Amino acid sequence: MEDKRPDKPKDTFFEMENKNNLREIKNRLKGKNYVECETCSAIKVESRDLAEALHCLSEKYFDVDETKYDLFESMKNCALEPEPDIESDEDFVKWYEKNERRECTFMGTDNYPEALYFRENEVVLGMDKNCECMKLFGVK
Repeated sequence: MEDKRPDKPKDTFFEMENKNNLREIKNRLKGKNYVECETCSAIKVESRDLAEALHCLSEKYFDVDETKYDLFESMKNCALEPEPDIESDEDFVKWYEKNERRECTFMGTDNYPEALYFRENEVVLGMDKNCECMKLFGVK
């Protein structure tokens, strides 16, 4: 269940304060692969799938519910990261060739002028960081 590779980044944990928001994210993830804890309902999901779900949810609440829009928009930071500041063109080309598959292109560049990349780790969303699943999910 837990990935033991030494080079694998630690999974990111985002503590949810509202079960309804977590349920809404799960509903948006239907058809995607994720692992759910039967005890606390936390989920572990690929950053790419989570970013797509959060983008759809933030678009849904744009100009409708500012609180939910802000929540889902801010949660994208769990799944996305900007390209690093690399001064050397040669080093950047090497980095880009290695990370091109992680580039996030579905959000466009209107609201996001800099390139964004899916994080290499998975994201855990839950309400109880003390649940035993957090060890299995690689958060603890």
